[in-house]
Amino acid sequence: MTLRVGKSRNSGFTLIELLVALALIGLILGLAVGRMGKLLDREMKHAANRLGSTIRYLYNKA
Repeated sequence: MTLRVGKSRNSGFTLIELLVALALIGLILGLAVGRMGKLLDREMKHAANRLGSTIRYLYNKA
């Protein structure tokens, strides 16, 4: 059996490193969700306009 002499090497992350990583992930997710909301809002408005146009067209054809 051999005995290691010197500093023991602990692998892993410190609490500060984990908190910084979680904060960055939260920030990125927050920005992504905000952009997705705007995109979905724009798509809904576009679909509503198309539906309105179709209804007007069909009303005029009747």
